[in-house]
Amino acid sequence: MAVDTRHPDYTDRAEEWREMRATSRGAKAVKEDGEEFLPMPSGFRAQTDGGNRMYAAYQKRAQFPEIVGPTIRGMIGVIHRTEAQIDMPDAMQGLWERATADGLALEAFHRRITSELLLTGRYSILADAKSEGSELPYLAGYSAEALINWSPDRDFYVLDESGLVRFDFEWRQEKRYRVLQLVEGRYEVERYTGTEKDGDTLQPAAQGNRALVQKDTFISKLLVDDGLTKALIEAGVGKEYLKAAKAMLKDSVKILHEDGTYRAVVETDMGEDDVGKFVQNWSQSDEGKVFISKPTGGDAKGGDGQRFGDNPFDTKGGTVKPNLTKAQELIASNPEKARQMAKAVGHAVTW
Repeated sequence: MAVDTRHPDYTDRAEEWREMRATSRGAKAVKEDGEEFLPMPSGFRAQTDGGNRMYAAYQKRAQFPEIVGPTIRGMIGVIHRTEAQIDMPDAMQGLWERATADGLALEAFHRRITSELLLTGRYSILADAKSEGSELPYLAGYSAEALINWSPDRDFYVLDESGLVRFDFEWRQEKRYRVLQLVEGRYEVERYTGTEKDGDTLQPAAQGNRALVQKDTFISKLLVDDGLTKALIEAGVGKEYLKAAKAMLKDSVKILHEDGTYRAVVETDMGEDDVGKFVQNWSQSDEGKVFISKPTGGDAKGGDGQRFGDNPFDTKGGTVKPNLTKAQELIASNPEKARQMAKAVGHAVTW
């Protein structure tokens, strides 16, 4: 079977997608498709030229109402009237300004996704990274027509990357395909020009040429790290204390896999809790209150009423000296609390 084989569902929907593309572009695109949308009257064919001149005049006079394109653009405006709120690690903030390889900002890429979903009902996104020169990944978008084959097990996809390629001053259409698959837990990529495979199968690696982790391991890490981060922020934990709080709670979280679905839970004396509920309860305990950021405004208090900024071990990133007098008083009166506050700011605990 050739690499350009189409999935049966693709074949079933292809005409619908083509019709939506043409009608969204307007009258010019619809008329360019000729008899596909405007059949030639049977009487025209009796003419000596097969009715070509009469059909050309007939088509020129035809009117197509511009409805689809303006409607989609209007819906995009409504959907994106406010910017999406997306939580990302600090190391990935660069994606806001450059989310794609061609420099599209994340919000603009989000609008493109919405447009494609309104047009065809689906859009594929491939997360990729340059082999060198950047630590950030980028997002590559593929239209409904570009994903031509796939497996229901989600371990095999074929992407049509055909397009115009420049040869000096000429542009030529070239057929190209990318095959993505999981083979014994390893992610593999194959590239084709026409139906001929280009070179060896590629196995993308992590930095340092390490093998990419398998799916289950990656999902577990994602659920634990992202779930804890979101729950801690919602509970009011200060940004500079997130790392310490996550390190303290991470081992309590486990991943359950049931009926193809992954979820993060915490075993407590009262049974299983989701991560959000567990963190909320923890933040109200004596152990958790230390990490809670003080609210802004007025004489607002945080945690157990003590100002968060009064942590005697906190050097504000080396800009101030720790308050040794208060630190010694806290160690003497409440050594456990002193340990928590010291760990929260990365201060060595020696008592």
